Order: sequence, then structure tokens, then C-alpha cells
Amino acid sequence: MELNIFIALFAGFISFLSPCIFPLIPSYIAYIGAASFNDGMQRNKGSIPLILSFIIGFTVVFTIMGVVISTLGFAFRSYSLIINRVSGILVIILGLNTIFNFLKFLDYEKKATVTIKNKNIISSLLLGMAFGAGWSPCIGPILASILLLAGNSQTLAGGIILLLFFSLGLAIPFFLSGIFISKFKEKSSYIKQHLGKIKIISGLLITLIGILIFSNRLSNINTSLNYMASVFITTYSNKKIFIDTIFSLFFIFIGLFPFLSIKSRKKEKKNIIIPIIIILMFFSVSFFSFSGAINWGNIVGNYLSFQGI
Repeated sequence: MELNIFIALFAGFISFLSPCIFPLIPSYIAYIGAASFNDGMQRNKGSIPLILSFIIGFTVVFTIMGVVISTLGFAFRSYSLIINRVSGILVIILGLNTIFNFLKFLDYEKKATVTIKNKNIISSLLLGMAFGAGWSPCIGPILASILLLAGNSQTLAGGIILLLFFSLGLAIPFFLSGIFISKFKEKSSYIKQHLGKIKIISGLLITLIGILIFSNRLSNINTSLNYMASVFITTYSNKKIFIDTIFSLFFIFIGLFPFLSIKSRKKEKKNIIIPIIIILMFFSVSFFSFSGAINWGNIVGNYLSFQGI
């Protein structure tokens, strides 16, 4: 499995929850106007192209950054060991600074502001690009870590893919918050109370990335995951019925959570179709798992040994 891809994806998600990005979401929602404030399921379908255009905008900017950094990294490939050491130290410093904030000059944020009167696809695209360029300093430590990972990629395509997955991690919560406004409002106050903890988690993640870059251990982790895949496939072939039963019980357990919510949703006169669909989905997987129709050895083994796109 290409660990860097999942690091980039998670880093994008954490960036959305960063203390300087998260408070801006209400303004983004106000611009998009994606749903009713009374019911997050009442969607204005015309807003979806605006949301997607906004996401494409900042994805383009981040990907261009990835191309530039990856090209430089490829050009200086003969100095890869030195680049790894320097990059690792820089990322570790950025990670520790995210937690302790000892580099005060990094608090400076230059944010691009764009005043747009007409809401259309082009304006949303430009707003997304302005967001990507203007708020890059705000998520600088996390973005810098991913850019340095991109610079250490073996190929230009590898660096671009990392920035695409970083953008995807940032895009998913942006898309969901734009679609389900009322639901997002319910959860936003809770998230704001834990922004400090999120900051610490972000710092620890960045520091860990720095240590892995400095010690050149990312490839070793992939080797370990390949070994785990081989062990799981062997174990599964010897204890197939037992493992299938465990997976079956697990999906039944997960399916009980939406089942318990149906009664309360009925009292509140909320739609119960989605919970029912989710229940049927989990129970179906449980049934096919118990019957042996699903080969978990291949699924888990292929996942652990996945080497990226």
C-alpha cells in the first residue's frame, strides 16, 4: 500500500479542521447557498456545480504546486539523501511549531480576498483558486509536509497524485458541508471546542511524517504491510470459517447503530429511508461473509499490498 497517498488524504481532511480554515466555512456556505438552514436534506441542486467548481479551483492550485516541487525534486535526484535529511528536519520543525507555536513569524497569514457578486461556475472556480493560493500560509505546515513528500517522490506523476489526494481530503468535507448545511451547523460548535486537540493531532502527524522522511523509513513501512498481507492470506486460508464469522458479526454490530436511530427519527418525523438502506447494506455484507461468498483473504491482502495508482 502506498502509505504516502493515505497520509496526503488524511492531511487534507485535517487541514479542513485547522483553526484558521474551519471558522471560514460559514462564509463559504453563505456564498454557495447549497441547502436550506432548516433541513440539510433540502438541497438546491443548482449549487452542486458551484461546490465542484470551488473544489476544482483549489485542486488546480495545489496540483501546480506539486508539479513545481516534484520537478525540482526530480532535477536534484542525485542529492536525494541530503534532500531527505533537510526535508525531514524542516517538517519536524513545522510539526513541533504547530503544537508549541515557537516560530512567531509563521503566524503571518497573507490571504487573498475576492469579491464576487454573481454566483456561477467561473466565479466559483476563481474563488477556489483564490482560496488555494491565499490560504496556503494558513495550512502551511501541513501543505509543506505534503509538498516535501511530493518532492521526494520517484516520479513527477507520483508527486501530482499526492497533491490530488491532499486536495481530495480537503474537498470531501467542503462538499459535504456545502450540501448538508443544517447538519454541519449542528456539529460545528462541537468541533470548535476541540480545535486545540485537532491542532495537536495535526502537529504530531506532521512531526511523524518528518521523522519518516528523515530516516527514509516510508518504504520500510510498505514492506511491512506487504508482509502483513502475506501473513493474513495464509491465516485466512487455514481459518477461513472463523475469520468469515468474525467479519459477519462485525458488520451486524455496525448495522445495529442506524437500526437504533430509526425509532428516534420516527418520533422526530425524519426520513428513515437512508438508515434502512444502510442497515440492509451492512446486513447483506454480513450474510455474504457468513456464507463464504466474500473472500476476505483477497480483499484484505490486496488492500495491504496496494502500491498506489
